[in-house]
Amino acid sequence: MSENAAADDSTTQADGLVGSRILIVESDPVLRSEMRSLLVAAGVDAFDVATHDDGIDRLNQGDIDLLVTELPSAGRSGLVDDQTNDLQNAECTADALRWVCRIRKVSPRVPIVLMTQSETEPAACEALMQGAASYVPKRLAANTLVETIRQVFK
Repeated sequence: MSENAAADDSTTQADGLVGSRILIVESDPVLRSEMRSLLVAAGVDAFDVATHDDGIDRLNQGDIDLLVTELPSAGRSGLVDDQTNDLQNAECTADALRWVCRIRKVSPRVPIVLMTQSETEPAACEALMQGAASYVPKRLAANTLVETIRQVFK
């Protein structure tokens, strides 16, 4: 093995990200592109899809090391009252748990990092108890996504 290859190999082992295959599931095309760029800059082989169904299809190929995914969110057409808010939060939590369970059926060992809007953070906490590895609020993704993934890989 050449010295450069040995150096590259030790960098991969030390960083834990270089060469990792990470799938991003995000419906917002701008945010999806930004996340992919962040990960590629960190040496990751990043793949991205826009829908949860496409994410499952990609996971079925079996070559993903980590999944970064948005949570399904209950439609919010404007909150009428606290009771409506409670119902939407409950729906969001149920959808998030179903999504994590669906991922686990396809890829039981792939770590999951959830991307959340502020209104889905309680659902992310529930999803963590069901097997997600971590979560990152979308508003902080540019600053914390790569480090969060490094922590998950440790």
